[in-house]
Amino acid sequence: MERHAYLEQVTRGLWGRRAARLIQAELYSHLESCTEELIAAGWSSEDAEDEAQRRLGDPRLLASAWRRTYYAPWLNTETGLGLALGLFTGSEPWWMGVTGPWQSAIMTGGILLLALIAFGMIVRQLAQRAWAGAQFSAWSLVSAFWLAAVGTSVLIGAGHPLPPAGLTDWYGPGYIRHLIAAGSLLTGMSGLLFFSGQWALIRQRAGR
Repeated sequence: MERHAYLEQVTRGLWGRRAARLIQAELYSHLESCTEELIAAGWSSEDAEDEAQRRLGDPRLLASAWRRTYYAPWLNTETGLGLALGLFTGSEPWWMGVTGPWQSAIMTGGILLLALIAFGMIVRQLAQRAWAGAQFSAWSLVSAFWLAAVGTSVLIGAGHPLPPAGLTDWYGPGYIRHLIAAGSLLTGMSGLLFFSGQWALIRQRAGR
């Protein structure tokens, strides 16, 4: 089967063309690598392509598996971490006002830990040469973070127009600057990882 037709069949029925293109790019890389190895071992180009596709799997079975995985493509681990980070960061004026110093330190440490886990997962994908997957994960993380952070800030600010006891900087300039700084750092790191994957994909395609 011609490679483009094979990849189209594998990603048939997926929700969103972006997910389909990312998966196709990833599978194309695997097919290309396997084909080159077989040709170097003495196979003809046509036989090598057919064998590479056979090793990758039946496109109908793969399509069924991908549809189950990407039925709701944003509901992945990075999205969950982004939502959690956004929730904690967006609600900072509340938990800073109703908790003691050590509880606040635990919350801050938890936020940093979640961020490190999220970045570690994306870096691991880059290390495994899963360039497209790393890009999708970085995009999911940032989008979920800002959605949760802004949404939580608006909801808490609207529901609690007066600050809790002991909190003086209730959604004031200090908090806004902190939220923008934290969000910018997360966005910048994710953007760096996203474009690292993009650069690797461009180099990979240029080398073909």
